[in-house]
Amino acid sequence: MKMFAFAYYSKKLGIYSKPFFVPYEPSTLKDQIHRELVVASDEELSKFDMDLDLFHVGSFDDKTGEFLSMLKPVFVASVRDLGT
Repeated sequence: MKMFAFAYYSKKLGIYSKPFFVPYEPSTLKDQIHRELVVASDEELSKFDMDLDLFHVGSFDDKTGEFLSMLKPVFVASVRDLGT
């Protein structure tokens, strides 16, 4: 199954979170992103949740083991706009 890799970026800290993987299911993508932000609540980034932007950073295929990184992270949305 192909999975998308996403990471949050903190403008205040100038760093990306650890990537998280979401199955290619457009109907559940927003819910999965919300869950990942809650999981990150123990991380330093969560202190700045309204400062976070979500980026698509690559994909992973669990059948082939292939990980494809984006040449540059692609902006998806601001956490503020996601309504978390």
